Amino acid sequence: MSNVIVDVRVDLLADGNLEELDEAAVAARIAAGDTASLREARALDGAIRIGGAEIVDELFSAVQRLCFEGAAALLADGAVVDYRYFSSNETAQLRAGGDTVVFSGSDVPESTFPRRDLIRALYACGVRWLAVLDKIGRAPEANHLRPFAVAAQSALTAAGLA
Repeated sequence: MSNVIVDVRVDLLADGNLEELDEAAVAARIAAGDTASLREARALDGAIRIGGAEIVDELFSAVQRLCFEGAAALLADGAVVDYRYFSSNETAQLRAGGDTVVFSGSDVPESTFPRRDLIRALYACGVRWLAVLDKIGRAPEANHLRPFAVAAQSALTAAGLA
């Protein structure tokens, strides 16, 4: 079992108030049938949390580029995944080498993760977010992400990680 945690936090702005929802809070809203605020939000901003660090951005872009494209790219030894936050000039980078991935950035403390575990955790986070989009009725975003999820799954399967 991996000890690498990758998850999503949603920053929901409603009536001028910011509500930070972790994945458990989003799941609780869905279970309670309270999906309107998530479905009708202009944008779903938040963070992809990798270990103790957060990449705060628009989740649509972050999930595509980190969880799906990034996970597949990190399969190649020496791969570098550069991520420029959509909402700012901040950058983050994932560098694969041997059995590890080094995660660093302009506002991210450098940390090292077991490569296979991080790849699996990134992909799993993306799959969970795709399921959330389906459950809350955001079909355009879900349909856009689906081919990236399928490509990542194929790459991980070929590498023996899925």
